[in-house]
Amino acid sequence: MRNYLKKALQIVALNISNKQFDVNMFARELGVSQTLLFTKIKAWANKDRCKKQT
Repeated sequence: MRNYLKKALQIVALNISNKQFDVNMFARELGVSQTLLFTKIKAWANKDRCKKQT
């Protein structure tokens, strides 16, 4: 999971100024479907939230 997160952050950093960068492009760059991308983002957010509560 860390590799996906690291790669996702790199993709966002490289495209932060690209006004045409969207969810479809993000998913394509990451090599996953849009549905899987949303699932992963939810999992990352939930994992971070769990760390803050403990």
